[in-house]
Amino acid sequence: MQFVGLLLIVNSLAGGAWWVATGRPQMYVTPICVAALAAGVFLIVHDRATSPRQTPGPTPAQAGGSDELARQIAEAKTLLQHLEDQTASADWHLKQLDEHVKSMEVLPDGRTRIGNTVIGQPVVLIPKLEALKQVPADRPAETLALAKECIGLYESTRDHMGGVVLASGDIGPDMIGGLYVTAATTAQRMDDHDHALEWARAAVAVRSTPERQFLLVTTLINKNLGGEATALIQQQLKAGGADAAKFRQLLDQYKIPYKKGD
Repeated sequence: MQFVGLLLIVNSLAGGAWWVATGRPQMYVTPICVAALAAGVFLIVHDRATSPRQTPGPTPAQAGGSDELARQIAEAKTLLQHLEDQTASADWHLKQLDEHVKSMEVLPDGRTRIGNTVIGQPVVLIPKLEALKQVPADRPAETLALAKECIGLYESTRDHMGGVVLASGDIGPDMIGGLYVTAATTAQRMDDHDHALEWARAAVAVRSTPERQFLLVTTLINKNLGGEATALIQQQLKAGGADAAKFRQLLDQYKIPYKKGD
């Protein structure tokens, strides 16, 4: 019976841990686990207490039997205390596991956030970025829809990253900058000038290049923001260097007017 009692105790602890780890409600499993633990302890104590003893009588054997019974009772008390300690420890670990499960969040891009740590790879976003590269240039509507979806996944994930101190699987700035350029350019072709301007600004914010600055100028002009476009042109030309020369070349190529003295 002692073996059966031990099985009850071990199985109740293991079963309770599995139940909580799989996200099931604790209100159902807790009473069952407690009852199983109590039954196991009872079987162990009862079996020890009812073990065969010497026939009562005023003999030395009676004294020896009493000592044995006292020893078994003491062992049972020690075992019970040990089980109580193990139960308390198991309960603490179950609560910790429950807190970790509750703090787990699957991010829009497919990674997982646990507390202030993000793990995994963006398994939702990456396939869509790859698919975006495969869309033919003569299907701008499809490109725009897919680019908008990718940006939504990226930006909504970014909004969930507050307080993160360690993250894996980040999408690099070159890929994100290219995404914004593709989206802004396609939006211009589809006369969606609001999104074109928003995404051109985002592309420049990721990394400024002459091409992205020129794209921003064209989106500002399409939104009738000529003053801001002119100020941006002057700023880029006055910066000098190779980037300014490339920027001037783009202005001349697409016949964007500017002051030649700039």
